[in-house]
Amino acid sequence: MDVSTFDAATHYPQGWLVSGLPLQELESGLYGLYTAGTEGAENVLAGFLFTSVKAPAAASTRVGGAMLEHGRVKVANLPVPVPEAGQATAAGRIIFA
Repeated sequence: MDVSTFDAATHYPQGWLVSGLPLQELESGLYGLYTAGTEGAENVLAGFLFTSVKAPAAASTRVGGAMLEHGRVKVANLPVPVPEAGQATAAGRIIFA
């Protein structure tokens, strides 16, 4: 993952990228935080970070992590909201409850 797409104060204030963060594939081929209207392969929600990952000291350092790309997600339990337009890009792969 490209950690530079995440904000330290918002997404990993305790030093961990928390599970449930929405991800999108970036033009670089890495994955980063999904945000509507930004860089990405047609701005498609690729999935969600499956487990928490220790954030590196430098945001330029890449980290690996598991991604949930097919399944059921409880919207109320996500650490950051995903707009309905983003949810629609994952239709058929992810069911939002």
